[in-house]
Amino acid sequence: MEGDDGLADIDYLIKKSKKGDIASFINLIKPKQEMIYKVAWSYLENNYDVEDCVVDTTITAFDKLHQLKKIDSFYTWYMSILINKCRAYCRNKRKNIYLEDELYEPQDFASYTNVEDRLIAESIMSSLKGRNRDILVLKYLEGFTLREIGIIMKIPENTVKSMLYRTLKKLRIEMAVNKDKKLEV
Repeated sequence: MEGDDGLADIDYLIKKSKKGDIASFINLIKPKQEMIYKVAWSYLENNYDVEDCVVDTTITAFDKLHQLKKIDSFYTWYMSILINKCRAYCRNKRKNIYLEDELYEPQDFASYTNVEDRLIAESIMSSLKGRNRDILVLKYLEGFTLREIGIIMKIPENTVKSMLYRTLKKLRIEMAVNKDKKLEV
């Protein structure tokens, strides 16, 4: 959480942004730029889509800044807009069939040293859908607390806990099955 000075800075920047100062709004987002990009990447896995989604999110957030109720929840509010935009991009992408091949950069699973383990982890993460994927991304890639995830996703903290537990259990089973398959080959 921000210190008193950080919260005062955010308060000042939000007030200026509400008066139409775009530069102040950009200064609000800059400290979280890397996190914003990572969250969008975890959904879209394409630099062009990520850039489009982040720009679209920023414009929407700036336009709807008057709806922000608590200053100290600015970043969770912004992240919930980003996640909704990413989901919309994914839905739209599935509806559209692209004739040209798209180039995807590999996801960063730096904690895996073995290439096969990394491929298994990427496959399992890409198989997750909706809220289960959201929770894992927010918890383990971005470091949000369960309470913050609940706020972002607009669900109770205990629901977040149980969904996280079930998803991790499912992932452990899938990892074990995939490792067993790898050993059989």
